[in-house]
Amino acid sequence: MRRLGDLQPIHGPGMNPITEKELRRLSDDELMRTATHPLDTHKIKARAGSNRLLDGNTRVREMQRRMADPNSKFKPDTLIPVEETF
Repeated sequence: MRRLGDLQPIHGPGMNPITEKELRRLSDDELMRTATHPLDTHKIKARAGSNRLLDGNTRVREMQRRMADPNSKFKPDTLIPVEETF
């Protein structure tokens, strides 16, 4: 588990506009489920000992974007399941 505010996506917004649009339609709970119960192998991944993401960048960017909304459930200390890879 990693703190949402500590995660570092490897690309900025705009890299996946279609996916970004789809993620913005999701509720906070639905977006969180994409991290806690991902389809197939779509886990959020980071290098072991690092907060730099390898997979799940667009989802994490959307969660981090929502941190600015006081009505959102996403806060910097929200714990996100992250699979470590070597």
